Amino acid sequence: GNTFEVGDPDRAVFTACDLACAHGHGHAVHVPEDTYRGCAVPSFEWAVASTSVGGSMAGNNIVAATVGGRSTLVVAGEIYSNGEAEDPAVVFRGPFTAADPTGAQATEVSHTVPYEDMRRPWDAAFFWIDAATGEPNRVVSVAGYGTAYVHGFGIGGPDGDFLAAGGEHSPGPGMQAKTEVCTPISYNDGGGTVCEGEKTLLESHGIGWPGFVVALSANSGNIKWMVQPWLQLNEEEVAANRTLEEHSVVGVTVGADGDVFLTGFKALGLKSGATVIPNLSGWSQPDVVYTAIVSRLSADDGREIWRKEYPELKHAIKSTLDEDTAALYFTAEMTGEDTDSAGELGVSCDTSPGGCSLLVAVSTVDGSLLWVRYAHGMYDRPWESGEVHLAAPSDGPYVYAAFQDAGVHGPTTLDAGSPYAGCRDNTTGAVIPEYSAVFDPAVTVDQAACDAAGAGTYIGRGSEYAVPAAAGGTGARCGASPATSCLA
Repeated sequence: GNTFEVGDPDRAVFTACDLACAHGHGHAVHVPEDTYRGCAVPSFEWAVASTSVGGSMAGNNIVAATVGGRSTLVVAGEIYSNGEAEDPAVVFRGPFTAADPTGAQATEVSHTVPYEDMRRPWDAAFFWIDAATGEPNRVVSVAGYGTAYVHGFGIGGPDGDFLAAGGEHSPGPGMQAKTEVCTPISYNDGGGTVCEGEKTLLESHGIGWPGFVVALSANSGNIKWMVQPWLQLNEEEVAANRTLEEHSVVGVTVGADGDVFLTGFKALGLKSGATVIPNLSGWSQPDVVYTAIVSRLSADDGREIWRKEYPELKHAIKSTLDEDTAALYFTAEMTGEDTDSAGELGVSCDTSPGGCSLLVAVSTVDGSLLWVRYAHGMYDRPWESGEVHLAAPSDGPYVYAAFQDAGVHGPTTLDAGSPYAGCRDNTTGAVIPEYSAVFDPAVTVDQAACDAAGAGTYIGRGSEYAVPAAAGGTGARCGASPATSCLA
């Protein structure tokens, strides 16, 4: 069971149709047609299989790196070994190509995951592949108990050698690995980091699913450090008898200096036997409270440089980094339920039964808010939505964000969010907004820009004279459809 049959020598083009998975659990072998939902299946140069009788790897994140001067793909995901198999090793095999569709000349790399107490662990793992040839060459995993899900994966740092992955792991003994750096820490709600010789042990919270971050070298595969961010509760959460239900690192972005930017959320429930009490503002609280989180960690040891918590948001999802403007852009979701405050973002979605999807820009220096845009409608499953990317320099100073299910319950404008800055005429008081064609879109509008344009005094986005988002009048909107999504 769990073996791949790859290759069809009769086909002139090597595509996904040449890959068939034969399961030994009553599943039938299925070879897809040459189209999927009417779209042509692209041809492959090569393919690699990670499935074997002894186990498998689910690779759900991928980055491109340069290792030893060669273009390399590094895949992050979850790996398991079947301890009941005669050979529990996971075999990575490839390349399969049109010239060698059955992989007769393929390279094999084996990796065995520790199997204890007859458990079937899914450990966080990383897999290196030569991008030009499809040849597998290295596998690294982090030993754990139960399941560790990898949701976010990024690369950066000097010479592109710094990899960082984040996710969440199940309650139990925790995760452990040999690391270059370890900083011991304990948390007021349970769990912590223990240093034992050259090993780092991430002690699990014990009840909830805690998040984790693993940093490692793209060149050597050595693990630099591991941490569990955001486990420390604040005073109000402790006073409200809260404890961790789940917290998840959903997105990971790495800067040029190797610092790691995280997006995700925490969900706090009530301690056993505790009752719900009002918060400091006097509002009653639900049994489970969600808070979106964005933070920056040091490349050196994973210590927290800054953290921003958004109680008004349910999830912070993915992020992208603009080093030139020191801006971090991230996507987020808001439920649309009644809240006691619009929060720091100034967005209230309580009139929207389908919640809201947001694109938020913050400073990489301290996490302070730059601006926010939002649309009505949300997907409410952060691990499978919310991608955000910078445009290519040749396309202009743009950022692209995917809003899944935006507009699902009715048309929604994208001209919503924080006001625009601009220049206010010293005589008439008229304001020229920062998006005006008067200004170079590649230059941040400030007093110098106002002076250069002869446009008066600069006013910030928090000014009483700032231009409302709706005044942008871009016409950008999401339509109403049961399967609507937006690219903003």
